[in-house]
Amino acid sequence: MTRRYAFIACSALVSLVARAQDAVMEKMPAVFERAATQYSGMLEKVAADPNFPRTAKPDGTVVTVKAEDWTSGFFPGNLWFLHEFDGSPKWRKVAMEYTTRLETIRHFKGNHDGGFMLGCSYGNALRLSPDDSQRAVLRDAAAALGTRFVPELGLIRSWDHKPFISPVIIDNMMNLELLTWAAKTAAIRNSAISPSATPTKRSSNISGRMAPPIMSSITNRKPAGSAPITRPRVPTPALHGRAASHGGSMGLP
Repeated sequence: MTRRYAFIACSALVSLVARAQDAVMEKMPAVFERAATQYSGMLEKVAADPNFPRTAKPDGTVVTVKAEDWTSGFFPGNLWFLHEFDGSPKWRKVAMEYTTRLETIRHFKGNHDGGFMLGCSYGNALRLSPDDSQRAVLRDAAAALGTRFVPELGLIRSWDHKPFISPVIIDNMMNLELLTWAAKTAAIRNSAISPSATPTKRSSNISGRMAPPIMSSITNRKPAGSAPITRPRVPTPALHGRAASHGGSMGLP
């Protein structure tokens, strides 16, 4: 009897989840329609700006950033999503335009965010409109990101600025797809796989508690202290939508 009730309960739960998913999918056309309207307006506002939209102020003013900013790949990534949804040549054209603007940072080594900056842009371009030139850019980006791997720690160093010696934040995990896709040598492969297994061991602070949502600075293989590293908060709504994996994972072939 107990098994029967358990089966009935599980079946009911599955049914509820399925209905919830259907309800979400039913809303997708309206969501993308609104997004298309918003992004069309955004493109008009930044038409003369060579940089990349990051946030919008309450008065509608758009804040843009240079290619080296860690958020630069999110806007083209979302343009690729709009193209993927309706197949419109319009979205493909602007997505490719904003993507190729990032070619200048294909060798960027300034921080660990190559997966955000070039994965969301060139990664989605390769997924939806593949070309050998995109593969070349992504391989260069992966090689640059691989130089930040610290073998002694088994981690990728997020930033270089003081007072931290080898800071690692949880965003690091979202840059690994670029490395795993490009893995062709043992060195690059290790730099991709080792961090994915390490953060849960390294992300506790000195009191033994987890330090959400980011990880503590690492010095000589031990947490440097109980205070986690914090990234400055953006006071206005970010265009990329953190809940959507920052412009989406690459899903590279």
